[in-house]
Amino acid sequence: MVARTIVDSVSHYSNRLIRVVTVLVDMHMDIAMREAAWEQKRITTGLILGAIGGGLMAMSGVLLHAIALWLVHALVHSWLAALAIITAIDIGFGTILLLAAARRLRGPYMVQTQARLARTAASLMQSDAVQPSPPAERNSGQIP
Repeated sequence: MVARTIVDSVSHYSNRLIRVVTVLVDMHMDIAMREAAWEQKRITTGLILGAIGGGLMAMSGVLLHAIALWLVHALVHSWLAALAIITAIDIGFGTILLLAAARRLRGPYMVQTQARLARTAASLMQSDAVQPSPPAERNSGQIP
């Protein structure tokens, strides 16, 4: 009879523990999936901006230089000055688009998921009987 009560108690608490772990894993997975979708969208947008910037720089270099060079030459009457002006305009537009792409691709990645996992791991490692030590003593290398 006592053995049966102990087995029932252990079974009850182990089932509760399994449910808590399941809820934690589901919560982390949900947050990670949402954050991964956002990161994927951010990276895709950055790559598209980079491709557009690079493509515009290349296209402008190949298709429009002859006409632009001729028009600028007609204004300044110097082929070298016309070439320098056209090159400066191309570099300016290309740089602006490539900077926008680099800004969009800048990390860090999945910040919320990493923070939540760190908090959960810290709370799981902390014992109920032991009070947390001050931050200066936590990294002393001693095992609690």
